[in-house]
Amino acid sequence: MISNADKGDTDSLKALWRACFGDSEAYTDYYFSRRYRPERTLVIRDNGAVIASSQETFHQMPFFGETKLAAYILGVCTHPEYRGRGLMSQLMRRALREQARAGAFMSTLIPQEGYLFDVYRRCGFFELFYAEKTAIGPGGETGVALNVITFADADKLGDAELAKLYDFYDRMYKKFSCTLLKSFADFSFFLKSFIIFDGAVYVCLESGGDIGGVCFLETHDGKLLIKELLCGDDAARAAILSKLFSDTGEREIGAVLPGGRGSAPLGMGRILNVPELLNAFSRFAESDILIRVYDDIINHNNGTFLLSKNGARITDAAPDFETDIGGLFRLLARECEDFNECGGSGAYDGFRPYINLMLN
Repeated sequence: MISNADKGDTDSLKALWRACFGDSEAYTDYYFSRRYRPERTLVIRDNGAVIASSQETFHQMPFFGETKLAAYILGVCTHPEYRGRGLMSQLMRRALREQARAGAFMSTLIPQEGYLFDVYRRCGFFELFYAEKTAIGPGGETGVALNVITFADADKLGDAELAKLYDFYDRMYKKFSCTLLKSFADFSFFLKSFIIFDGAVYVCLESGGDIGGVCFLETHDGKLLIKELLCGDDAARAAILSKLFSDTGEREIGAVLPGGRGSAPLGMGRILNVPELLNAFSRFAESDILIRVYDDIINHNNGTFLLSKNGARITDAAPDFETDIGGLFRLLARECEDFNECGGSGAYDGFRPYINLMLN
């Protein structure tokens, strides 16, 4: 039986988390003392012990100029002795229905292993977020004197610095056509936990003291890795990289950067509200399209929908296309010829959703 967690489940959940994800006891304690919310956690118990669990957070999502509510699923895990019994599928189906009832437009997640992409596709997810895994070298001359400071101790990160970092981060993310925005509390947790357990944060300061760029550097499998690099211009990027390579002595460092569909899949999306998605796509509809959608988890997504420039509505007419919920987004991107108005030369080319690796 699936239920929400309660306070008495915390120790059992922490043990399950460590068994499934291999995180240190220190990080697990830090996470559960600051980020864990029982009311946003689903559990399955056996003899009082939690044997499977999932957690969720809710975020604002920019989507083609509109702001929508989106969910993010994390911590999906089943105790090794109970795997192969369909428990994860049960948790996902319950979570998706609850997120839809809460008014979320889309659910998102980042699979921790490659094989999980297939598992989540069976729940209606599709690849939405891509990342370019590359190696980069030092930047060139900045042309102006820019100061780059490093935070490697969370205790030295003051409230004023934290507020300025959040303002910059939030402003940069709002430029993406599809992403998950964070509250100040979200950002504070992710930033401090990253510094404590993973690495250092490089910050470029412009001449007036404003932030021009941020870089998150961690050690991954014994090698340095740039998990995120956000810069307002090329000068800030060059200044950060110059400082980073000077500090580390490295000639090349791996990096994970926002990518297009030709890059490696990173995260997935799952439509929770078909009419809301169709209405967002109506601006790209050259002509009327009739689409029959099948969704075996969320009932209100089933039906034949007429998509036109004026929006979307359900109809009894014979469909032009049929698709399951996981294929709907790609069908729309293919059939709505004006989708390339978002900046590319074809479907998806100019639409580059970005999910922050600090969620990973």
